[in-house]
Amino acid sequence: MTRIPAIFAVALLLMAGQVRAEEVAPEDDAAEQKVEIIVTAPRLRGSVDVDIAPDLVLDAEAIQSYGASSATDLLAALATQTRSGRGRGGGQPVVLVNGKRVSGFAEIRDLPSEAIQRVEVLPEDVALRFGFTADQRVINFILKDDFQAFTGEVEYGGPTAGGRGEAELQATWLNITKTGRINLSAQYDRDGSILERERNIVSSGADETAFRTLLARNEALTLNGTINRTVMGNANATLNLVHNRADVESLFGLPLVGTDPLERNVRTRSTNAGLTLDGRFGRWNWTATANNDRANVRTLTDQDSGAGARDSARSNFTTSNAQYSVTGPLMRLPAGPVTLNVRAGFDRRRIKGRAVRAGASRLSLIRRNEAFARANIDIPLADRNRDVAAAIGDLSINLNGGYRKLSDFGAITAYGYGLNWSPVQGLSFNGSFAAEEAAPTPQQLGDPQIVTPNAVVFDFVRGATAIVDQVSGGNP
Repeated sequence: MTRIPAIFAVALLLMAGQVRAEEVAPEDDAAEQKVEIIVTAPRLRGSVDVDIAPDLVLDAEAIQSYGASSATDLLAALATQTRSGRGRGGGQPVVLVNGKRVSGFAEIRDLPSEAIQRVEVLPEDVALRFGFTADQRVINFILKDDFQAFTGEVEYGGPTAGGRGEAELQATWLNITKTGRINLSAQYDRDGSILERERNIVSSGADETAFRTLLARNEALTLNGTINRTVMGNANATLNLVHNRADVESLFGLPLVGTDPLERNVRTRSTNAGLTLDGRFGRWNWTATANNDRANVRTLTDQDSGAGARDSARSNFTTSNAQYSVTGPLMRLPAGPVTLNVRAGFDRRRIKGRAVRAGASRLSLIRRNEAFARANIDIPLADRNRDVAAAIGDLSINLNGGYRKLSDFGAITAYGYGLNWSPVQGLSFNGSFAAEEAAPTPQQLGDPQIVTPNAVVFDFVRGATAIVDQVSGGNP
């Protein structure tokens, strides 16, 4: 018997395997030709789940190019791109964090720009999906998943000549983890005054330019804290607390008798507490927010009526509100799901004022309770991806309406409708109609009467500058 070395035996086996592979190769090629490979990319975490494309998208590098140190500075830099021209001039944008509503802008105002991964600015029609009117754009801040930083900022500025030094100190600590975030910040601002003399203003009578301010001196301190945590398994809770202190001092020239300038001192103390809860049940997303604001403003104004005579005005503002919003698919059509958003809640405002002028006291008290409800429905009519009327592209319409019941004014309504059409990929058209009734604000009805002596105004009839006693407030 002839023995075959082991290495030759292995070679024979490999050759046999190669021959077998060549025999079945045609069948494998046929099978490979029938394989369909589908690649799907998940939506970016935190982005807004709507079919309407953003008007503006900024990544982390683009955000840093603006040189903004905080979310507040970034919004100021983007003001022209986030302002709406619809309705009554457009309101402030609706602010979202990771695609979700917040109780107020204070929740993110002190976030350092380095913590923001992406910014999306969406058109006004998206605001309807969150229960707002179609005269506000939507700006969504997507935060980084894991971020921790302690930041400090010191600013000082002023003109090359003539007063008004401006100083700002700010410290912020932020910690973002998988379970939530904590943000603590403190900010102190101090701005000097600008006198008429420092701007070479010429007085027509006695020279009082050294005792009259163009811009008042002010000091302000703001403490802001936000904590966000996951609760009850799949729900998020965010608590925000803010305290503000501000003091403003103005000069109005010399009195008829005496050499001390007339002054006005305004002291403001305010606190705010905001709570946001959001979660999901089934295919529906829900959000609940609550806010409570309290502010006390005291104004003391010198008058010409006698040495040491001062008018005083005190205002106490209290605002409480709560609202609940739910969004989800109502039914399914061939072109996609019909999406419904319903938002309802209440708002309570109270303004108590007391004005003392020349020893006479006048009281004012305005209360306003408001209950409101608003609904928006989006109906898809055509969808190219679902091959439903694909020849016209993507087409959807929305219908919306609102009702508000004011305790001191009555009922007011709002309604509107819109259309979103994308005939081809990358091109879209949005159109909307809105009609809304409005009521006077509680401040217009309840502010106390304040008299500003020696106020400089321009008389357009005579084309001359006049010095008058200017009266504001106190007239419902």
